[in-house]
Amino acid sequence: MIGAAGLKIYGLTFSAVPPIGWLASPSVQILAVLWEVVLGCWLISGQLRSVAWLLAVLTFTMFAVVSGSLGLQGVADCGCLGVISSSPWYAFGFDIFAIVLLGLFRPVWDLSEFDMLLKPMLRLSLGGLTLAAVLVALAYTVYGSIPTTVAKLTGNIVDVPSYVDLGEGSPKSLLEKDIQIRNYSNMPVRLIGGTFDCSCVTSSDLPIVIGPNGTATIKIKLRVPDDFGQLTRNAELWTDCDYQPIIRFQIGAFSRPDTQNTQP
Repeated sequence: MIGAAGLKIYGLTFSAVPPIGWLASPSVQILAVLWEVVLGCWLISGQLRSVAWLLAVLTFTMFAVVSGSLGLQGVADCGCLGVISSSPWYAFGFDIFAIVLLGLFRPVWDLSEFDMLLKPMLRLSLGGLTLAAVLVALAYTVYGSIPTTVAKLTGNIVDVPSYVDLGEGSPKSLLEKDIQIRNYSNMPVRLIGGTFDCSCVTSSDLPIVIGPNGTATIKIKLRVPDDFGQLTRNAELWTDCDYQPIIRFQIGAFSRPDTQNTQP
């Protein structure tokens, strides 16, 4: 698990979960890598073996559910090994194998370990909730809302959904969806263009100006390719803002066979 996390950090193409659909979200990928590192180090340390064993079983079960669902959807490459093509069924088989090994070599169950972990976790949770409440109150006091606070602190003054699900369609069909874009700055921002190719058009509504602290709605279009299964495309929007000239996000859809045109 630590090796897989290290490979992803090094190559930025390896992931604990398939980078498809909502799983391609950077937040999901980062959480998956962090959890791999934490759980891997925990297993090596040998501390609280019963708790670590239970979490490992739950983790590989979740991986198996994701890989199995992608296999049933007909996805050819789960992306679990980055540049190395890998079928979701291979990943599913590995996850099941890991679960079987954990079942064969399970530690002696010790309920006292859960008691030892429960008290520190409660203290940490109470401390975290207190800190979160203080930060939320501070965010509303200074900037008026949490999204505005995040935008001001990160410099991403134009907010676009990180992942846009266009639903499903048959090959060569055109999928469309309206998305809302928000400008958190005190100055107007002009969207001057974006991704435009034979299969993906970020919007035909551009260029458009979003007023200070305003919103705008644009249409995203995607021509479904011939491949079946879940697909994810990287897209961009370009602005006249020096702080954020390029906005990157992902577009997802599910390509299904056109049953109406299928000959018996």
